[in-house]
Amino acid sequence: MDICHLTECTVCKQVCSTVLAESLVSELQEADLQELSRSEAVRRQYEVETERLTSRLEHTRAQNAVLALTLDESKTHCDRLSLLVGKYESSAIALR
Repeated sequence: MDICHLTECTVCKQVCSTVLAESLVSELQEADLQELSRSEAVRRQYEVETERLTSRLEHTRAQNAVLALTLDESKTHCDRLSLLVGKYESSAIALR
């Protein structure tokens, strides 16, 4: 009877430890899934922020290109005005 009792105890301990192990694994898997879903949300937020910043960067580059063109156009216009002022000065001096 003693051997049967020990065997039953051993089996009972193994069953309890198996149930405990399965419970712990299940909790771990749930925690991993929750962490994964949180990290997915964080990753998505980073993606959205990256897209937003990329869009702003492209917009700023486009604005810089427009400003550069406007500056070149203004410089050309100033050069023409400078030549015209030179002509008028020359004409004014010749009339004196």
